[in-house]
Amino acid sequence: MIDHPELVAVYEQNRSLFVNFASSTLGRATDAEDIVQQAYVAVARRMGAIEDVRRYFYTAIRNMCLDALRRQKKIRQVSLADLDETSSPDQSLKAPTQLTTDITPVEIANRGDHQNIVRRAIQQLEANPRSVVELAYFQDLPHSEIAKIIGISEGNSRKILSRALQELRVHLAPFIKA
Repeated sequence: MIDHPELVAVYEQNRSLFVNFASSTLGRATDAEDIVQQAYVAVARRMGAIEDVRRYFYTAIRNMCLDALRRQKKIRQVSLADLDETSSPDQSLKAPTQLTTDITPVEIANRGDHQNIVRRAIQQLEANPRSVVELAYFQDLPHSEIAKIIGISEGNSRKILSRALQELRVHLAPFIKA
C-alpha cells in the first residue's frame, strides 16, 4: 500500500532531508529527487516488515545512490589535486583570509560564504565517509542511527567520521589561516 499513513507522515516530515542526503551522496542534485521517489516506492512495498520507517528510508536512499554511482563508475580514490585551484573551474575557491584552525569544517560551512568550499571538499570524500559526515552533521543523527542506516557498528561510524574529518582538514588546509 503506497499511501500507508506512517509512510506518508515520515515522507512529508523528512522529504527535504532525504533529498539533501541523496544529493550529497550522489554529489549532484539532478538525480536526488528521482532516488527519493524510488526509495518511497521501495519502502512502500516493504511497509509491513519495517520497524523504523525513517531509518529504512535513509538506508534505501543510500543504497540506491551507491548503486547509481557504481553504474556511472564514479566511486574513485580522491587525490589532493582535485582541490587544486588550477584544476578547478570555479576560481572563487581562493583561500579566505579570516579563517582560523580552531574551527571545524562544519562551522566553516555554517558561515555561508564558505559553504560551497566545504560542500565541495565533502563531495571529494568516498561514499561511506561522505554519508557519515552528511548524516552526522547535516542530518544531525546520532552514531547509533548512522550505524544502522549504513550497516556498520557504532564504533566504526565514529572512526569513519574521525577519518573523514581529518581528510577534510587536509582538503581545507589551503582555506584555513594558521
